[in-house]
Amino acid sequence: MTIEGGASETAPPLPLGPGERFIERLATLFAIIGGVILLALSLLVTASVLGRWLLNREITGAFEIVQIGVAVAAFLFLPICQLHNQNIIVDSFTT
Repeated sequence: MTIEGGASETAPPLPLGPGERFIERLATLFAIIGGVILLALSLLVTASVLGRWLLNREITGAFEIVQIGVAVAAFLFLPICQLHNQNIIVDSFTT
């Protein structure tokens, strides 16, 4: 249906059933966990850089932990992204 000014009116969303609400909550929980992981990784990188700068010592394996953590966080964001009909585009360039 078109309203004044040519804008179209969208239908209200259908109510979610109990299974759909569970999936939405689970996807939201996964996204929150992914965010917490990214926050922890940023603290790890900060601690490693500060340790290298101030104490001339770094956190052993920090680079590998960050690699794995970012991959896990990205996969934890995928369910909420899919539920909202969005996508994640990853560009990689190889030489």
